[in-house]
Amino acid sequence: MAADVPLFPGACAGFDDTPLRPGSGRILVAADPADAFARWLSEAASLAHERPVAGERFVFVNAWNDWGQGAHLEPDQRLGHALLRAAASALAPYEVRAERASSEPAPATPAADQPQSASAACVTVIHAFYPDLLERLLDGLDLAAPLYVTVPPEGEAAVREILGRLAPTAQVRVYENRGRDVRPFLLLLPELQAEGFSVVLKLHTKRSPHHAGRGADWLAQLSAPLSRLQREGGLLPAFAEHDDLGMLGAAGHVLDGATYAGVAGNRAWIRRLCRHLDLPDLPADYGYVAGTMFAARLTLFAPLVGRSEVLEWFEPDMGLTDGTLAHAFERLFGGLAALAGQTIGTVGEGEGGRLELVPQAQPLRRAYAFAPRDGD
Repeated sequence: MAADVPLFPGACAGFDDTPLRPGSGRILVAADPADAFARWLSEAASLAHERPVAGERFVFVNAWNDWGQGAHLEPDQRLGHALLRAAASALAPYEVRAERASSEPAPATPAADQPQSASAACVTVIHAFYPDLLERLLDGLDLAAPLYVTVPPEGEAAVREILGRLAPTAQVRVYENRGRDVRPFLLLLPELQAEGFSVVLKLHTKRSPHHAGRGADWLAQLSAPLSRLQREGGLLPAFAEHDDLGMLGAAGHVLDGATYAGVAGNRAWIRRLCRHLDLPDLPADYGYVAGTMFAARLTLFAPLVGRSEVLEWFEPDMGLTDGTLAHAFERLFGGLAALAGQTIGTVGEGEGGRLELVPQAQPLRRAYAFAPRDGD
């Protein structure tokens, strides 16, 4: 295409014209139509943003109500409002709106949930969206160490019952179900900072139903080495012995930020966050820990502490597998280490079953079992 030809990108909400052409129709097929549409629209929006035509940025969507050819954003009995929500999520990084302070209510804190002393400078934070997976994570930890568990309101009773049996000194913080495990972590950061913790181990009850039965294996791979390091008392020494170490992930799960950038919505969100937070652009060679399960110095997150307006940007959870603000933060967390001049290391099982720590890991560029590379 000639460079001077205006290009207006588009996306299609779906297509099936077999009612009009019985026996010779064409059908667009996707296992998850809303997720596929969100990815397509995200790429189109990114292209329009980067290549405006006469100062304007247009994206054409086919269609609002072409029911005869199965191309419609209007709600239906099969998908409900899923396509409209997908469109909102894909366009959210470009939304211009007045910023407002977070309206998150302070959680009710019973007497048993008073803040813990930070005499041990390492704290574990678990987001328990799936309470039935919480015990699996707790089994791998030293539960005498400081522990905070965040949970949406609907899971609070189950989480408190489990902690009452296994970790009665754990602190529970109840936050609305928005932003997956990331928004609760950001909400908790000021409290962790005020308590004087220096290193945080961040885990969550990851199920990943889109991975067709491999979610449990992914959870184990991401969490087990980090949990074992915490249980054996090795987290604080790891950071004390390596001054440049900013973050630790499980071996084999530190990804190259360019190779595994994901859909265009991630890049758009990261650009918006960096500009809003007065951060430089992320370097081309940054890495990040897949699945947002890591150990890190709390100082890495200083640019995010107290930025309550950013908490309002998180979309309601619609089950999308990429392109949301939470997915952008997954990458930005690793980028913060690069901007601070610190490394991302890995921990995994080495020879003889001993834990092996690599203080500066080479981010993965080859095929990764749980995420596609850009262009794959």
